[in-house]
Amino acid sequence: MQILLIEDDVALQTALQRSLTRLGWQVSAWKPSQDPLQLWQTIQPDIVLLDLNLPVLDGLEILTLAREKKLLAPVIILTARGT
Repeated sequence: MQILLIEDDVALQTALQRSLTRLGWQVSAWKPSQDPLQLWQTIQPDIVLLDLNLPVLDGLEILTLAREKKLLAPVIILTARGT
């Protein structure tokens, strides 16, 4: 299974990537210098783990744009809103 991880918190991203990789899943982690939609199109993941609080585009904006581009992979939202 190919997972795209869009998370800007480096510590959380590293922990998630390490844990998911240990479970045998292939994880591609987004970097803030990358366009998340371009990465999504290129990788064609089976599932996307998407943070809502991102520096340039909000996670919901990314999801809306992805759906407009017919990027239909299931998405699990990650958020610390309302901690």
